[in-house]
Amino acid sequence: MKKVWSFLTGLLVGAWLTGVTVLLFTPLSGKDLREKIKQESNQLMQDVKSASEMRQKELLEELENLRQGKNIKLDSVE
Repeated sequence: MKKVWSFLTGLLVGAWLTGVTVLLFTPLSGKDLREKIKQESNQLMQDVKSASEMRQKELLEELENLRQGKNIKLDSVE
């Protein structure tokens, strides 16, 4: 039982020291960090949306070519 308490005490002290260290060495305030994360996630969502729209356009063009009986070029898979 003593080993369990020693382990839990060490765990709590380590967690506390880690938290203090992170707060002291973080270059941005919490508000700035949240804003930066929000901006980067919005940019990522825009990039994903743009890529999906481009791919959708490509697939629709290929589908139309198939409907018209045209041959399509298949990229080789490596």
